[in-house]
Amino acid sequence: MTPDFLTHKRVKNDGLAHKYHIKDNHEAIVDRETWEMAQSIREANALRFRGSNPDTRKYQSRYPYSGIILCSECGNTYKRRMWIQGYPEPRIVYQCNGFVKGDIGHRCKNKNISEDILNKAICEIINAIYKSKEKIFSDISAIITKQIKIENVDKQLAEYNASKENIEKELDTIISQKSKATSDMLTKTIVQTFIQNIIVVDKNHAVIVLATGTAKSNKEISENRKTIINKTPLLEGVVHLERTFRPETLNYKVVTY
Repeated sequence: MTPDFLTHKRVKNDGLAHKYHIKDNHEAIVDRETWEMAQSIREANALRFRGSNPDTRKYQSRYPYSGIILCSECGNTYKRRMWIQGYPEPRIVYQCNGFVKGDIGHRCKNKNISEDILNKAICEIINAIYKSKEKIFSDISAIITKQIKIENVDKQLAEYNASKENIEKELDTIISQKSKATSDMLTKTIVQTFIQNIIVVDKNHAVIVLATGTAKSNKEISENRKTIINKTPLLEGVVHLERTFRPETLNYKVVTY
């Protein structure tokens, strides 16, 4: 709605004015019964695709980091955006939805993070895991054994080992094409096969949460983000993007949860 006719600035109508819903106001393209049946089929197909995981944000876009980047400050996901103004060429960045969709004066203050620096960090992590994958995978197995109740250990480890085989196949496919993983290989399938979430602490620090078999919802990761950030890392590193215009640095650590 536009509350001020002088500025013509549009705002979301969150109780500022009355809302009205008029049913059967105009002739429909299809009848209501057909529409509701189509929605039921659509929902059934979506449920079959995502399985028992109620968190659908991961499946709403084709980009590698869709729905998996979380803010350490407010817990919201990050939105992919293209910045043009102020840069010599377009840049892809991710911004916290708590900032993008927040009300003026109440927006999240966490900073954006560029896709370029994320790609460089993820490539470095993939290559590090590939070079020492047996150690990394055995460490994850040990962590699962410690964290899960005894009656669930066998089930969790079985799920994790199945996921491990998928990860190894993905990595073998990547590395066989080149001597190491590069950003052009980072498809959504490859990234989200082995990464559960990326928690952005600030513009220069991020925590990468590895997938360990059983998918956890963004809600669970978000609620426990402070604990996850303080976990002992399996890997740590620093990546740099050297350029004359706004160089970047990202300190990352890799954990499981």
